[in-house]
Amino acid sequence: AVLLDFRAWDTLLEAAVLVLAVVAAWSLEGTRGRSRRQPVCSEMLRALVRLLPPFAVLSAGYLLWRGAVAPGGAFQAGTVLAATGVLLLLADLWRGFEPQQLRWRLALLSGLLLFIAAALGTLAYSGVALDYPQESGPALVLLVELGLSVTIALAFIALFVSGRRSGDG
Repeated sequence: AVLLDFRAWDTLLEAAVLVLAVVAAWSLEGTRGRSRRQPVCSEMLRALVRLLPPFAVLSAGYLLWRGAVAPGGAFQAGTVLAATGVLLLLADLWRGFEPQQLRWRLALLSGLLLFIAAALGTLAYSGVALDYPQESGPALVLLVELGLSVTIALAFIALFVSGRRSGDG
């Protein structure tokens, strides 16, 4: 039980560090001006990337679900989704992603805020933060992990976008 409690706090801190890294990258990006992404123009990449997303989402879902009882979970699922998002950007197949838009910022914060809400909710319910009730614990953990997967994926994608300058291939 002690290991599980530390694992929950560790995951919360990982998500917070990723969000802070994105904020720092956005701050640095503001000092050098907006950069425009340059897609990698390869038909082979585009053909592969068109086939990849359903398999990536299925793999991420499996990692998320399996993470409840074995290695895996939000971080692994989020990185699979992030890699897919980066490939979509490189192939110029995802043109609507602008991390500076409010909707993407809210989506980026959603998992972290959901996790904090779960910690405060369990603190109010049982007097111990992240001590989930037995009857609804697994569902709450899965919901929080799903939100964290989104946050982790968007954080890595936003870091990738922030780190590219015009002319980077």
